[in-house]
Amino acid sequence: MFLKAVFIHIVFLFSIFDIYFKSPIVKNVVVYQPTHDAPADRVVLFVVDGLRAESFVNYTTMPYLRGIANTNGRWGISNTRVPTESRPGHVAIIAGFYEDPSAIAKGWKKNPVDFDSVFNQTLFTWCWGTYDILEIFTKGSTSNIFINKFDPYDQSFSSNKNTTLLDDWVFTKVKLFFDNAKHDNILNRKLKSKKIVFFLHLLGTDTSGHTHKPKTKNFLTTIKFVDEQIKEIEELIKDFYNNDDRTTFLMTSDHGMTDWGSHGTGDEHETQTPYVLWGSGVEQIRLKHIKLDPETNLMSHNHRFDINQADLTPLMSTLLSIPVPANSIGKLPIKLLNMSLQDRAKAFYSNCRQIIAQYDTKRLDVEANAIKLIYQPFISFDGSKVKETIEVMEKMLNNEEYEQVILLSEEIMQLSLNGLNYYHNYYQRPLLTTVTLSFMGWIMYLLRVIIQQKIFVQAEYNNLHHRRVNKLINTVITLFSTIMAVLLFLIVYVQCLPIQYHIYFLMPIFLWKLTLTPFDFWLQTVDMLKNNEKKYMLGVEVLCYIFGSLALAVALTHRWVLSLPLLGMSLWPFFSLSIHLKKTLSIAWTFGCVLLSIFSFMPVVGKDVWIELV
Repeated sequence: MFLKAVFIHIVFLFSIFDIYFKSPIVKNVVVYQPTHDAPADRVVLFVVDGLRAESFVNYTTMPYLRGIANTNGRWGISNTRVPTESRPGHVAIIAGFYEDPSAIAKGWKKNPVDFDSVFNQTLFTWCWGTYDILEIFTKGSTSNIFINKFDPYDQSFSSNKNTTLLDDWVFTKVKLFFDNAKHDNILNRKLKSKKIVFFLHLLGTDTSGHTHKPKTKNFLTTIKFVDEQIKEIEELIKDFYNNDDRTTFLMTSDHGMTDWGSHGTGDEHETQTPYVLWGSGVEQIRLKHIKLDPETNLMSHNHRFDINQADLTPLMSTLLSIPVPANSIGKLPIKLLNMSLQDRAKAFYSNCRQIIAQYDTKRLDVEANAIKLIYQPFISFDGSKVKETIEVMEKMLNNEEYEQVILLSEEIMQLSLNGLNYYHNYYQRPLLTTVTLSFMGWIMYLLRVIIQQKIFVQAEYNNLHHRRVNKLINTVITLFSTIMAVLLFLIVYVQCLPIQYHIYFLMPIFLWKLTLTPFDFWLQTVDMLKNNEKKYMLGVEVLCYIFGSLALAVALTHRWVLSLPLLGMSLWPFFSLSIHLKKTLSIAWTFGCVLLSIFSFMPVVGKDVWIELV
């Protein structure tokens, strides 16, 4: 019984990953080569790790970047997704998709699966920062990616000394790099190429936020240092390229942070990060009167344009006119770019073709193994419509119907993303059904064990010595279970689904077969309930357990609901049929439950310090 229970619960645990955490990576997607003219020759990407939007827009400790955002640049909120960790955030920015969940088993450090990124598509990319971030993008062939990394856990970078040391290391290395390039002809030749990226990962803000908290003087000093150094790096790069106006600068963050220095969940401070875009190819806002954004401290509302974090990937790709990474789901924020209508249409079309290719590859993967009789295609955008749409868009481009191309591309991108989500979760509903049936079967089996124990104690009352087995019903149950098991095994096998799917689909049959046979047990249970004088009270208890369990589930998203089962539990000693406590103990229990129920209405842990409660 014990080993059986352990196995079943392990299956339940792993089923969560197959139902909800499928890898978003689609293999063998062919990237689309863009045809538009590149607005820039190079992109400089600054990722200020752990910088939340609130720290940028409501404080004046980053005056240079705020000034850029309000004048010749653009800014906005980059909305991230859970989990708000460094690796998922960087993957979203540079690869355009939201993290492969299987990476959680590696602590968000190593790549379980290779994926495409902006760096892969560039001619050359130079990176500076911590090893655990840079190595995410250098698995496999890295002949075009050069990294200069350090260990953030080195004692020389201790946060007790100065959190700016982490960022100072990066900025110093970049300055030395460009100084050496003046004397290194090979490096100089590479740097004068087009389609290159410089990536600076700045960890000091994240470390300062964890150690000193985001509103402290130390944290604000750290981001002020970053602001000053970004200004110096911009001037250095412009001087190196003789102010050729072919460099685009982008500052953003991988994730935010709560007031108490944590991140990883879906708090607004964690999911809202800032970005500032300036330089070559950036659309200028030319207005005499600048409207201030009411949500910020003196930031320009006219210059603001909010995006999703994954949208930064096609943005950087478009600036360099390189293919959008294969698994990107980002949509190009075309309004941020200063491009001709023709180039806008071509760039948007390139983004659209990349998402179509991803969707179509996933669709064909599912169709290749699906059983035709039960296969349900994504009707809104099936195979014939994909080919037809591409032909129509190509014709519109040839006819110079650029505005129509942009409108149609936007529509098709959304349709493709919907279809991609549909096929990613194609087996989700059957898995949910079969795992739910397994849960119910296991609950009923445990109920049977409990009832058997109770009946065994009351053997005389139930006359268990004279049980009669209904052979016909047992035979029908056994036959039906066997047929269903064989049928489901073949369905899973024919579709070449992972081996664990056999367990998911066969387990409910096994559990219900175990629960229902011999069937006369349940007939005797019903007879016992009919003769029970307290059967109505028993029914009330069952309903209380059911609604209490549902309340616990709802409480995951609505904290106040947690008080309902606690208040219900406070009455338990007075109504329970099986437990009889002393009066003083019953009153103490009731008082304790009512006191606990208050907690769900209180602020989340960390926002306020209230030692008395502890």
